[in-house]
Amino acid sequence: MSKTHFVEPSALSRQELFFKALPRTNAPYYLLPDDSLTIVKELDQMDHAFSEKSLHESSFIPAGYDITVMKHPRYTPAISHSHDFIEVVYVLHGCITNFIGTVPLALSHGNICIIGKHTPHALAAYSDDCICYNLLIRSSTFEKVFLGILPENDLLSAFIMKSLYGSYTNSYLYFPAGPDQRIMDCFFNIYEESLQNKPYSRHMLNTLVSTFFITLLRHYSALAISSSPVKQNSANQNISAILYYIQQHYDTITMKKLASLFHYSERHLGRILREYTNCSFKDLIHQLRLSKAAEMLKNTELPVTDIITDIGYTDYGFFYRLFKSEYHLTPAEYRKKYACKRGSSDT
Repeated sequence: MSKTHFVEPSALSRQELFFKALPRTNAPYYLLPDDSLTIVKELDQMDHAFSEKSLHESSFIPAGYDITVMKHPRYTPAISHSHDFIEVVYVLHGCITNFIGTVPLALSHGNICIIGKHTPHALAAYSDDCICYNLLIRSSTFEKVFLGILPENDLLSAFIMKSLYGSYTNSYLYFPAGPDQRIMDCFFNIYEESLQNKPYSRHMLNTLVSTFFITLLRHYSALAISSSPVKQNSANQNISAILYYIQQHYDTITMKKLASLFHYSERHLGRILREYTNCSFKDLIHQLRLSKAAEMLKNTELPVTDIITDIGYTDYGFFYRLFKSEYHLTPAEYRKKYACKRGSSDT
């Protein structure tokens, strides 16, 4: 497949022309209109059963594969549905509306939305120039590929986990990436591979999807906007950037400086952090510093006093108490434990 065909709008298909002629409302179809029988017949002639309200991965993802890619048909009725797999919506041209529950989420060129399992949603792609691709991933594969590349003890990782696997039902993660050749090339490689029945294709697809997610997170994790159990607001849109900033400046940042940077009062910022992380600002800083100290003890020969200074502490006794409370070992014991593990693995 040529990249030109991938990125440029094609002529409308017979089904797209049929749906374009139907009256539409800018809302998800919770009930099909009066001519529903005709519509369902048209839907059933398409590659996948869009008329189903609850979709299963076995109906969409071929046996022996973990991933499939499909181009979203334009003008298809935006029928609300959910499924037991993860869906990545990628808008390559034009604009669409992605209804999460009944809340409209506008997506334009380059935007990406990851939709969690069992999340009711409906996609309205109502223009000739729209190009939208859906990447469908088995839930078990997503957990291995996407969640497997997220660092442990990472604020953004915890945020992403909560966004996609939280207790509330309408879970999604939105990346307002904009046009980006790196992202487009990654997605094109996935799509091209999915069309070819080559040896090791399943493993190649999983590797390409992993590369896509790494590229996305590397450049846009700080911009991610998530579903939330509370009303969407500026705090929801800023939380990724706030967590990213804390993570980059954990050794020197203060609550006063952070609140000033993001134009919140210290009290309000504290409430935001607790709402999204279940931790206070102070607890987050301690977690990050202790995690970095543990990493340095395992992987460097730096003196403990230098590590304490590097991570932002000045009170050595306070650090020792915190570290032992967290890891149930002194820093020296912790280093010795992991030195022994490295030694045994080398033999």
